[in-house]
Amino acid sequence: MRELLGQKEFELIDQNKCRYRIGVKGEVVMTLPTGVKRQIGQLVVEDGKLTYICFRKKAIHLMRVNNSYGVNEFILNKFTPDEVFFNIEDTGERLWIDGKELIAKSSYLYFKNSGFELQKFLPINFLKAIEV
Repeated sequence: MRELLGQKEFELIDQNKCRYRIGVKGEVVMTLPTGVKRQIGQLVVEDGKLTYICFRKKAIHLMRVNNSYGVNEFILNKFTPDEVFFNIEDTGERLWIDGKELIAKSSYLYFKNSGFELQKFLPINFLKAIEV
């Protein structure tokens, strides 16, 4: 999948019928089966290294059960990013973790309410702050 990034816009569909449009600049827009669209991140290739930037708002996205942020599992599996950045839009924080470390240290949380994409949740104590 990495080879398509930056070449053209393309679309993928996961097992739950969520659609992912990947733009030429790597922007990732997910459309849930209900038709709701969300820009969930951006895939950036630089010097052969793939970075997935997740857009989050602490007030909405911080999972208080285990003090974690979720990352879309489908994107992680399809693109296996070398590193993942979390841009926390409402606090200005920028957090970072190695892609393999994220996969190893994150876990699934299950909810009765469906309608969201499958995510792996990473406790924030594993994330490293980046000074901007």
